[in-house]
Amino acid sequence: MAALSTTPAEPAQAPGEQASTELRAAEPDSLCCPITHMLYRDPVFVPESGNTYDRAALETFWRQTAGRRARDPLTNRDLSTRQVFVNWDKRREVASWLSEHVAVTPTGWASRDDIPPAVGTRQ
Repeated sequence: MAALSTTPAEPAQAPGEQASTELRAAEPDSLCCPITHMLYRDPVFVPESGNTYDRAALETFWRQTAGRRARDPLTNRDLSTRQVFVNWDKRREVASWLSEHVAVTPTGWASRDDIPPAVGTRQ
């Protein structure tokens, strides 16, 4: 009689799926938005805190807290303005990471070209 396995069976993966999952796991935390935990598409920083977020995630956070004073999502600190600036260093780091991992479409991205044009500031 065969012994019963006490570990749950892993779901079957399509060919290539495991490699894609492993590559996605390699997305460095330093290049991921602290709100979405996904690779930055349009990294911006909040000057009053110095924290970097993906623009869309930060704007969504602020819309969800409409009617209240703007706050930094990580520090919960009141902000005097919603002005943000492109974090050019992070943008270049993401571009470099993408060029090193040409077979990867980052988690949450429609395609590797899913990078909006940089906008200097928004209030």
